[in-house]
Amino acid sequence: MWHFQVTPGDNWDYDATQPLMLADLQIGGSTRKVIMQASKNGFFYLLDRQSGQFISAKAFIKGVTWANGIDSQTGRPEESASAHNNLEAVLVSPDPGGAHNWYPMAFNPTTGLVYVPAREGGVYMHAVDKNWKSNPTTANRGEDPRYAGPMLAKLMSAPAASGHLVAWNPVEQRERYHVLPPAGGHRMSAAADLFKAAAAPFRGEFGGDCRDNVGERGNFIERESRADTFAAVCRQNGLLKTQTFRLVQPCAGLRHGTHRAG
Repeated sequence: MWHFQVTPGDNWDYDATQPLMLADLQIGGSTRKVIMQASKNGFFYLLDRQSGQFISAKAFIKGVTWANGIDSQTGRPEESASAHNNLEAVLVSPDPGGAHNWYPMAFNPTTGLVYVPAREGGVYMHAVDKNWKSNPTTANRGEDPRYAGPMLAKLMSAPAASGHLVAWNPVEQRERYHVLPPAGGHRMSAAADLFKAAAAPFRGEFGGDCRDNVGERGNFIERESRADTFAAVCRQNGLLKTQTFRLVQPCAGLRHGTHRAG
């Protein structure tokens, strides 16, 4: 039995509840049974799932400010001096929404790439309530909602966060490429676009148009018949709807989370 904490104390609200993915990867000339996570804190972690040994971690988005990197031996973050200022307000990126959150990612064992719906540029102001006292009837965040100092102006002038799909090489810990959302889209469609990119090497093209600027954030469900493969995606647009896409070719090895379809 083992455990590994990516962000000591879950500071800056960087909990590690994002999806965990299992794979067998060739690392250093041998097959390693690994567990992977694109964590909320902006780093992609690779661990030995049998022993819990830290293998590697690198930032999978740009603009991470809370840490300068991850120690290659211990796996502990090298926290940035700008992420702490005693009890004074600081700006930190990613924000509590994270560089990646609960939405799923996919692994293609043929390309060796992990496809991550990523969020980049989120900034959050951590302003401490200097008179804070624990109150069991509240959330006890310890933040000062009345703060109006210089960090507030910097926060208000910061550009909005943006989403994109990252094709990540977990062995080399580097981005192979990324895909921006369709024109006019405000968020990465974390299910349909991910599904399209990860499945493309096997399936060729979609039989239907899957572009949807709403920004799906639900899991997809796959079903195969003799001739076609179908994928249904729950959309998050104020109403619960299901959108179904007919795929040209049958599934042949897409991994979604720890589940293998096909």
